[in-house]
Amino acid sequence: MVLPLSGPILAVVALNYAIWQWNSYYDALIYLTDQKKYPLQIILRDILILNHFDMRMMGGFTSALRQQGMPRS
Repeated sequence: MVLPLSGPILAVVALNYAIWQWNSYYDALIYLTDQKKYPLQIILRDILILNHFDMRMMGGFTSALRQQGMPRS
């Protein structure tokens, strides 16, 4: 009787543990030096940092689109 009632509680605990493990990229960021061993979270973080778009660069971007004959969206 107790086990069927504790199913949702066990699911929440498992989900919180999975999220905690997913968000624990900081330890790997500190201790790992080889980029081949980086977890997915650090790779995604690096992609986001590298693809940061600065609005000051927009002027050069629109002029490059005009030179290529592409429509502005």
